[in-house]
Amino acid sequence: MKAWRIDAPFTAEQVRNLRLWQQNDNVHPFTCCDHQTLVVTKAGFKCPKCKTLQTWCHAFMAEPQPLKVDLFVILFDGQFITPKLLKKIWTNYGSAGNTLQGWRPPKKVYYSLAVAKAQMRWIAKYAPQEFVELVQIHRFASVEVVK
Repeated sequence: MKAWRIDAPFTAEQVRNLRLWQQNDNVHPFTCCDHQTLVVTKAGFKCPKCKTLQTWCHAFMAEPQPLKVDLFVILFDGQFITPKLLKKIWTNYGSAGNTLQGWRPPKKVYYSLAVAKAQMRWIAKYAPQEFVELVQIHRFASVEVVK
């Protein structure tokens, strides 16, 4: 029967896999009593502030796992934002269009959630409210990547 847990020291491959688990937004990471996320090392899970050291983890966490990546798009009034649509927006939104001419979405159509949120913060800061209300982040797809 396979053990339900493993103890440090962890191998280099286990450290890589455990770091993916600690960074996975779909699960709660190991934390210390001060709610700091523990950092994975060969010696175990360490807190960078209080020096807590956890020397074990669930065995399945150290196994190679498919990594699920969510891809997001930014939509304007339900449409993908393309250079052609941007030109139309600049024409139709007068002063808002002038404000938005400084915005250049990255060349990629799909974004990580962090990049999509950064784009939305820029729009919210510089665009008028009636424009901002038409812009939304949409989860486009989830893709499994096996390392």
